Amino acid sequence: MLHQSAKFSVADLNTMRLFSTFREEHIVKLHALISQYHNARWPVFGYLFSGRRLREIDGNMATELSPVNALNAHTELARYERSYVLFAKVASDLVRAGMGTEQINLVFQCPSSGFSGQRAE
Repeated sequence: MLHQSAKFSVADLNTMRLFSTFREEHIVKLHALISQYHNARWPVFGYLFSGRRLREIDGNMATELSPVNALNAHTELARYERSYVLFAKVASDLVRAGMGTEQINLVFQCPSSGFSGQRAE
């Protein structure tokens, strides 16, 4: 199914758990929100003068996706970027393996439900 080299660390799984639910169509939305955060950042001042815009983007994050905590999401931007990369990679591998959207959505629920993908011994 997934490429043999696609092993996920505990940190990767925790990053994917930033969302209470995640679906394949959320990948594009997450990418757009990450871009909005980058666009709100000033080159020299960072987010210093972007408070209102950040609250707006955080609100969009909360309504368009299902993050566990969207409050001040910009402070966790690196983790959201990593989750985007992970979800996009998994989706790409699963599409190549012939899986459809519903199967991909089921796989995406595994990290948030606590499934680690490893068998107990």
